[in-house]
Amino acid sequence: MAYENKLTQSLPGTVAELGPGKSLGTVLAALISSAHTCYAFDVVQHFDKKRNLKVFEELIDLFSRRENIPDENELPRVKPFLKTYRFPSHILTDAHLTEMLD
Repeated sequence: MAYENKLTQSLPGTVAELGPGKSLGTVLAALISSAHTCYAFDVVQHFDKKRNLKVFEELIDLFSRRENIPDENELPRVKPFLKTYRFPSHILTDAHLTEMLD
């Protein structure tokens, strides 16, 4: 949304995730996307290495296939709604993804 609204023309280098969550999925997706530094803050301690490895493998698959973002039909409670749910290939270019997924 920041990119679309011209608040930034670059990918974020640092990302923070506030939890709790059952995995580090947001942080892992940020690392694949562009982030060089990630912070994950949870109010309770629960880290499941096996689950996080599974999520990471699933994310690699989704990014490799340039899978579209789940829309409001699939995730109706996630806000704000986006103008488009197509994979952002104009931001995450083939060259960028090749470098990140190798």
